[in-house]
Amino acid sequence: MYLSRQDLSDPNKPSHALVASHEIQDWPLYYQSQARLQQAKACQQLYQQGLPAKDLGLTQIPLVALDFETTGLNAQQDQILAIGIVPFRMDHLATDQAKQWLIRNQRPLAEENVIIHGITDSQAQSGISLEQAMTELLKALSGKVVVVHYRPIEQNFINAASLSIFDQGLQLPMIDTMAIERRLVKQNWQQRWQEWWRPGSRSLRLDPCRQRYGLPSYRPHHACSDALATAELLLAQYRHLGLDKQSWHSLCQLY
Repeated sequence: MYLSRQDLSDPNKPSHALVASHEIQDWPLYYQSQARLQQAKACQQLYQQGLPAKDLGLTQIPLVALDFETTGLNAQQDQILAIGIVPFRMDHLATDQAKQWLIRNQRPLAEENVIIHGITDSQAQSGISLEQAMTELLKALSGKVVVVHYRPIEQNFINAASLSIFDQGLQLPMIDTMAIERRLVKQNWQQRWQEWWRPGSRSLRLDPCRQRYGLPSYRPHHACSDALATAELLLAQYRHLGLDKQSWHSLCQLY
């Protein structure tokens, strides 16, 4: 749910009436305002933790790669099956702190879904509740900037889950490695093609993006390994694309 255009300039709005994330021009300020307005404890604590100063670069902040595995792409109809995170900094991947939560789901899974993500009905039925997973997830995300590959999935599903559990929506700043790569494709693809791209390699999916930087293939559609793959992709993009010249906040504005 989005605010009307005339409301977008007012940060003091309850988060059940969310602005579109690309309309938020100052994420630390947004967090401050939501910390006062939130009623759900888990959401309130996340916003109270705040964010790094918006002018800091990637090497100066804590990051966390996030990936959701779902039954589909529609956050209003489909369910979250698994959530994976990998905390990291630009000089260290904290794989010992990586976590994955399997979410309890009583509905039979479609065969094509099981083939893709490998989560069986018995595994889904033995998972934890979405409320427990979301509560633990928000604690793990507190104070960190989230990194994803294709922001609409994680943003829409985390917002829908927050609405269903806490009766309040949730917006988070997210650095999208796909958006970074898309900008490269749009602006520099002819030059990059000549330098190090192969014909037919303009795909923006996670594994082809990684291959362009010489990164190995991982098992796809596994929440924790996809989160790790996303973190490694950002590290490679940082080294090759001059991201040291940009703040984390400006990277969150890439769509």
